[in-house]
Amino acid sequence: MSPSIGDTPVGGSFPGLTDIHAHPAMNAFLWDRDLRRHYWTGHTFNPLSSLTDFKMLERGGVKVLWSSLHIPESDYFRCGLIRFAARLTSGGRMLLSRSAWECVLAMMGEMERQVARSDGFDMARSNAELDQVLAAGRTAIVHTVEGGHVLGAGLEADDVSGRLERLERLAESGVASLTLAHLFPNELAGHAEAIPEMLRGFPICRLDSGMDPDRGLTPIGRAVVERMAELRMVPDVTHCTPVARRDVYELVANR
Repeated sequence: MSPSIGDTPVGGSFPGLTDIHAHPAMNAFLWDRDLRRHYWTGHTFNPLSSLTDFKMLERGGVKVLWSSLHIPESDYFRCGLIRFAARLTSGGRMLLSRSAWECVLAMMGEMERQVARSDGFDMARSNAELDQVLAAGRTAIVHTVEGGHVLGAGLEADDVSGRLERLERLAESGVASLTLAHLFPNELAGHAEAIPEMLRGFPICRLDSGMDPDRGLTPIGRAVVERMAELRMVPDVTHCTPVARRDVYELVANR
């Protein structure tokens, strides 16, 4: 039998766990969720489930959460069903009407508001802040961004400096890592196939990822990774092709 939310945390006297990838920020943004509440968990994959709200994080003994800010790529919205569903929430409507860059800033702001009104959670935007939060016996929330497509959203194709300025703004806001690729092509790096075959061929709502296994880092991607190394941000190669991963490893070697 699964334990209830009210049970003693599994961590006990253990100093706690670090979860390096979870999406409470997206749940709050898309579904208008209050992360202080637990809605439901479910026993199978369910995008509406409440797996990493603050009560669940406490229950799981998580003391550091890398909170992923993910803005779904515009390719999702080629599907009419997804476009219809997006119109049902304020966050979804923003996805349809604003750029991915504007949306990621809005999601970040919403997550920070959720943390500010919580008990036992604080934002950590630097190593020093992380140490302070943990020393106070609280849980640290660290921003990360999943999907490099946010950097160029709404900018001219050749505006590399604009993309790097946005990267610097994320770093100043405490973003610890950026996932370079995700489910669809972007201007930074080749992506691996991550959409199940059933969904790629679903007749009502086809999601063709356009995956090219030979695509590595692009020139813009190289500029971004090099600046990330200077900013001490982690270039997350999850979702990257093996070619793109090797390109990243070569760029950051001995940095």
